[in-house]
Amino acid sequence: MPSAFQRDPKLDIAYLNSSVIERDLWKHQRSCKMKKDDENPPCRRRSRSALSKNLALHDSLSEGCQNLVRNMRDDDVSKYLRNDALICKFGNKLYEKHGHEKEGHEYISQKMRALGRFMLAVRELDHNVEDLYQVCTESRFSLALEAAKKVGGFDPHSNKFKKSVALKMSCSLKWATEVALGEEDMGDEARTQAKKFIQLLGTNWFSYEPSHIHTTSTCMQTEGDIIHLIEDVVKLKNFLKNTGDKAKLELVEHPHRKSWKRLRQSLLAEIALFNRGRRSIAEKMLLEDYIQRDKEPIHGKMCEPLTKLEQALDGVLISVGVTCKDGSRTPVLFTERMASSLDILIKYRDDVGVPMDNPYMFPQMMADAHIRAHDCIRAFAQNCGANKPEVHTHKYVATIFQILSLNGSEKQQIAALVGDDSFDYQTLDENVSQLAKICSLLQTMEEGTGAYKDTGLGHAAALRCKRQKWKKEEQRAVRRQLGNYISINKVPGKKDCLDCIRAEPEALRSRTWRGIKNYVHNTIRSKKRKGRGSRQMDESEEASESADDDLGEVVAMEAAAKRPRRKRRRRHRV
Repeated sequence: MPSAFQRDPKLDIAYLNSSVIERDLWKHQRSCKMKKDDENPPCRRRSRSALSKNLALHDSLSEGCQNLVRNMRDDDVSKYLRNDALICKFGNKLYEKHGHEKEGHEYISQKMRALGRFMLAVRELDHNVEDLYQVCTESRFSLALEAAKKVGGFDPHSNKFKKSVALKMSCSLKWATEVALGEEDMGDEARTQAKKFIQLLGTNWFSYEPSHIHTTSTCMQTEGDIIHLIEDVVKLKNFLKNTGDKAKLELVEHPHRKSWKRLRQSLLAEIALFNRGRRSIAEKMLLEDYIQRDKEPIHGKMCEPLTKLEQALDGVLISVGVTCKDGSRTPVLFTERMASSLDILIKYRDDVGVPMDNPYMFPQMMADAHIRAHDCIRAFAQNCGANKPEVHTHKYVATIFQILSLNGSEKQQIAALVGDDSFDYQTLDENVSQLAKICSLLQTMEEGTGAYKDTGLGHAAALRCKRQKWKKEEQRAVRRQLGNYISINKVPGKKDCLDCIRAEPEALRSRTWRGIKNYVHNTIRSKKRKGRGSRQMDESEEASESADDDLGEVVAMEAAAKRPRRKRRRRHRV
């Protein structure tokens, strides 16, 4: 396979039969006398995109994937991956699946660059490896493990690294190996090695070293951890609010692109944190969705992804329905203060030069796309003074952020939901311990346990919730709708369980989707246990029958041995 392409330091000019060093190309393009009059002199930033058209790419790259590779940052990773045959074919497969979506282009680039970084780590460990084909074999599985640890930032002192990087790398390697297996010209020996490599990815990917499973992230379990978490969220919330308010003042006084971009980023971070697991949906909000939003309360299927707290706040919050990939509508919630900031963002949209054809509420300035909420949140979390910048990834953050973002009248809805008037809801920003107790109560209500757990924050453990026995009508209703899942021993997902409840509203009106999922899971386990028991009974019966036969043979032999032998009569010859 060809090695990574090394660009010639001197490049040809489109309108001059000569060459110039790359770093001076932007200067020459501005002052060249052979340039046409209708051409605008490019700035230094644009020279990179002009050079990308002359890059040498692998022949296996499709036309659509070539554009993605050309638009990548010109570094060692892109220089390598554009000439690795298997990475290019892997990108082609991803482009066939996600290329029709603009959001999918960034995903494809990330996956290809991840494999490119992985291969650079492999080549540092073993210089004899030329391409990804040679890594996807059983004999080099240990090398793949070491390279994944290197990419994941393995620390030999603490023996830890980022587990998420290793897991994502495992999936990408499996997909790439499957792409290689789909080629007809692959030899039998190489095919066998690739199949065994996939098996090892599923069974031995860091499983043989339990210490390497540890990650750099820690769980919030103790009272002190939860208190520190809330303090960090309060810092993040105040930092976002102050940044947004300052950007709004500057934008109203002197409209400037820099202030508009700061307001856009802080506002997207706030809305994304406010909407729990719907962060990726918030960034896809269209300008048309916000302007033509429905003023009526949320109803129907749009209520399904909402928590009990969000449903209780439906009357005081503003909601915008955003269309997902499958065509369904998912609500994005925000407060009146956030809505006023969105109005200012829209008002000065044209003044700062946002393209007219960009339909997104949080657009990129130089492309027909949107910015990423995760990038905004991570940047603000690192600059807000939090003790742990990864605070925004914790599951409690959304609940805390929602409570902190509400005003006085909106917080009364929390009091009605919790049913406890002993808390001072107006000073929760200052009283961290009370905020921790309320978050614990809301989280327990959301989990549907029916009883408050003892979190160590002053709550007394209530009586354990009594189990509700499944009636025959309920069992028959679940088997009518989800019987195919039971027959193939597969547990249904949330969507299937909700469809089951909608199809049998009378029989399953007292059941949640989690309860139905657990019922199917327990039914499958019971069926498997009965199957194993019947097989064991059959084997024991066969063993007992064979043992009886053997015992009978032994008894017969002993009886024959005890019988006196008959004397043989000898015949005398005449």
